[in-house]
Amino acid sequence: GGEDHRGWMEQGRTAQIMDNLIAAGKAVPMIVVSANSNVRSTNGGMGGGYNWQGMQAFRSEMIENIIPFVEKTYRVKKDRKSRAMCGLSMGGGQSFYIGLRSPEVFANVGVFSTGMFGGIRGASNFDLEKEVPGMLSDVKTFNRQFDVFFVSCGEQDPRIEYTRDIVKKMRESGVEVRFNSYPGDHEWQVWRKSLHEFAQYLFK
Repeated sequence: GGEDHRGWMEQGRTAQIMDNLIAAGKAVPMIVVSANSNVRSTNGGMGGGYNWQGMQAFRSEMIENIIPFVEKTYRVKKDRKSRAMCGLSMGGGQSFYIGLRSPEVFANVGVFSTGMFGGIRGASNFDLEKEVPGMLSDVKTFNRQFDVFFVSCGEQDPRIEYTRDIVKKMRESGVEVRFNSYPGDHEWQVWRKSLHEFAQYLFK
């Protein structure tokens, strides 16, 4: 919530990370789009909040404007398996909700250091099945829909234990989720490592 489209490119060093991975043959060539997810809702308020309703403004911006613009401007593959969505903190929550609730659009989702599982003020018991219908009740279909589902968090981040608990619950229910944690708190050194790992799984 405190960053805009420049965060990933400047502090996140996305260009350097991706260039090095591609040059080393560890990631396939891809176009990376960094969007400003602080989108205003139709009533004039800021879109956001750790719930599905709060994500609607950015979902509309992503699906109705950003993706069509990229597909019109660049030579890209237009199928869902050739798209990924990831983000950090609030962007991780947006990626969780928008990505996992839009399997017709995205087949790859990365969730970095989200607070929606717990560890922040206002977070409550997180109900996976309520937030992503079918994730647990129809896990076979869920797994077929996503090629990569990756979750990460910093080991000193107050969100870490809640994140581990949710990942454990997912795995016990049969959800195919990759998870990793890295030394650090809620900070860029964790998110750079998250991107570095997530990018290597994509489109292979």
